[in-house]
Amino acid sequence: MNGINGTVLNMLKSYPWADEDNWLDHVNSEITNIMLSYLPYRNRGEYYKGLTDYIDRGGHFTRPKLFLLTARALGAEFNSDLMLLAATIEMSEEAILKYDDIQDHSIKRRGIETTNHRYGEEKAILFAAILHDKNRQMFEDYIARLDDKVMKLRLKDKYDEIADATAYGQYLDLDFIYNVRSFSAVEELMRVEGRPDFSMYYDIVKGKTCAYSTWGPMQMAAIVADKDDALLRLIKEVGIYAGIAFQINDDVEDIINFRKDKEHDGDLKEGKYTLIMAYAYKNATADERAFIDGVYKKSKEQKTDEDIERLKRVIDRTGAVKYALDVRDAYMKRTINEIAKYSEMLPSNTYAIKLAEMIAGLLSREGVNMRDVALNRSKV
Repeated sequence: MNGINGTVLNMLKSYPWADEDNWLDHVNSEITNIMLSYLPYRNRGEYYKGLTDYIDRGGHFTRPKLFLLTARALGAEFNSDLMLLAATIEMSEEAILKYDDIQDHSIKRRGIETTNHRYGEEKAILFAAILHDKNRQMFEDYIARLDDKVMKLRLKDKYDEIADATAYGQYLDLDFIYNVRSFSAVEELMRVEGRPDFSMYYDIVKGKTCAYSTWGPMQMAAIVADKDDALLRLIKEVGIYAGIAFQINDDVEDIINFRKDKEHDGDLKEGKYTLIMAYAYKNATADERAFIDGVYKKSKEQKTDEDIERLKRVIDRTGAVKYALDVRDAYMKRTINEIAKYSEMLPSNTYAIKLAEMIAGLLSREGVNMRDVALNRSKV
């Protein structure tokens, strides 16, 4: 079955579980099947395995679920078209994760060896490019089903806006890792530009995290539900606050090595500009600051275990994890306040309630409160 035939079959599909209370439990497998229908290469051995390794392992499907809950909360019809666009959003993540792992030289993703580590960076680039192309094909297939020309244009513009914001955020992240590599240089730049401390962190996160993880999927859903730009602006504000909180939480998980499906100490080894490390640097002694800048000038391969342990001792001494958690909680409070502030613009139904619960749940991993885990440890 090729992508076109898979699309035809998807158009004819109905979902008898759509109105059940546990309908979200069916979404993961259905989205997976739709993505695989665009990858008809089972008989091509390694080529197929390299394309589908992360898909087979499965993720949390947070982004397509945010999309589906927002769409249904706003009154969009649940059908095969909506599921195709949800799968399109997930396919975008599959491509982005492969690119991200290549650029970060990561070795573990979703509990398995990364594509780049298993097959080499050259093949991994190819696999990521193919998934990116399939993502675009899926989006075009969805657009082709629409009769509303205005909605088509709005969705195309939004697709491009999300892609552009995500790419620029990733550029800023990579520029620090491979070019700037100095917290003192960033502090000086912020001083010269008259910007608050840690502004670069928020620039990175608003792009690479918020655009494709929170406000992007939710705004796409609002367009599908034929809502106006006023609601889209509100969704973006909510999505930015929630996305920042989500990314800080992810940074904390990385620092304390909470997740066993990812490489330990990945952010420190890769030299990422995180809020945790930026705060630690700002509050470090002169000797510690010199040490931090020295370590960040090293490549991932050059950093030693002692380098990482000493960085973590500085983080622990300066209270950087607690600071990050406090900021995280402040942004989630702003998210909730923003929703309450514009409650008259938002629906009140079971889907909206579930959506609010899911947004709040971005701060926990499998029901675990990261504040309790992080602050109860003797060291980060």
